[in-house]
Amino acid sequence: MKHPFFNGIIESFRHATEEHGYDLIFVSRNLRNRDMSYLEHFKHRAVDGIVVICSDRMDEQVQELMQSDIPIVVVDMDSANCSVVYSDNTAGARLAVEYLYGLGHRAIAHIAGDSSIDAGAARIKGYELAMHALELPIQPGYLVNAGFFSVEEGKQAMEKLLQLESPPTAVFVAGDQMAIGAIEAVHEYGLRVPEDISIIGYDDIEMIKYITPKLTTIRQDTDEIGEAAAELLLEQMTAKERRTERRIIPVRLIERASCAPVKK
Repeated sequence: MKHPFFNGIIESFRHATEEHGYDLIFVSRNLRNRDMSYLEHFKHRAVDGIVVICSDRMDEQVQELMQSDIPIVVVDMDSANCSVVYSDNTAGARLAVEYLYGLGHRAIAHIAGDSSIDAGAARIKGYELAMHALELPIQPGYLVNAGFFSVEEGKQAMEKLLQLESPPTAVFVAGDQMAIGAIEAVHEYGLRVPEDISIIGYDDIEMIKYITPKLTTIRQDTDEIGEAAAELLLEQMTAKERRTERRIIPVRLIERASCAPVKK
């Protein structure tokens, strides 16, 4: 709920479903402490449909939901068992690396999100595919796992890159909040973005328009994701049957001021 990306999806989903007369019930993870599963709770509340956002695919209770007979849509995770909606994260990561390459950068690092989450794993895959396609080696230490997409974890990951014997000239960061932390780390090391190091983020959250420099990023369309999730769920609830459909939402590059041509 705290992350602006998921907050945007929830708001879009809420607006689309309320137009059709539905109310939202938010379910807390504290259910685990009440001897009641998610599925039992939803059946007790007689819900018409379920949307799961940003979940751990290894969560047994979520897997139980995905295999139940209640209409369900999962956002930001892929599955063959139910309808899913997610951004084209692999393509977005490739787009970021190719953009940096076009600016002349060859020493390109990646501050990655949690690889146990589908989005984090897909962006790592896209980074690796792009580097391979461009015939660029991934230098030792250039792929840093920064955990769950927070500002502090992004800062810590950037500090590791800056401490390398041969630091990168450009960094693709798997989330805008991490990129904000990365920029702070660069400034604290007495360097400048983008003059000394270029940084590109991922998400296009609202706050990055107000930091210095304004962040170049890969935009995920939270409105379209939320609307697609609502449409898929409403279709199932109207038909009173579960369906399996995959919606992959395109991403696009938003150029601002945090990337520049590599220094000669």
